Amino acid sequence: MLSTAYVNIGDRLSAAYVNIGYTLGAAYVNIGDRLGAAYVNIGDRLGATYVNIGDRLGATYVNIGDRLGATYVNIGDRLGAAYVNIGDRLGAAYAIAYAHYLT
Repeated sequence: MLSTAYVNIGDRLSAAYVNIGYTLGAAYVNIGDRLGAAYVNIGDRLGATYVNIGDRLGATYVNIGDRLGATYVNIGDRLGAAYVNIGDRLGAAYAIAYAHYLT
């Protein structure tokens, strides 16, 4: 679960636009393990226009594309207008250098 004990992606990616690759590193929880095994492909949700998080974070971290699912939090839906549109935030308008660095 994305509780306050871990990383609140909605809050973290708002004004500060933290680098998701850095935030989801060793200092935090392995988001793949916490969000369980039901599947939503976040890579498909964000589309080619943005960054394929599953590919960018890769094996070094967690394959978010494989791990996130409706049983827990559907980031595609949950981080929409009510939170932050992760597709827009991680797009060309913002820096994703660290995510690229991870690959």
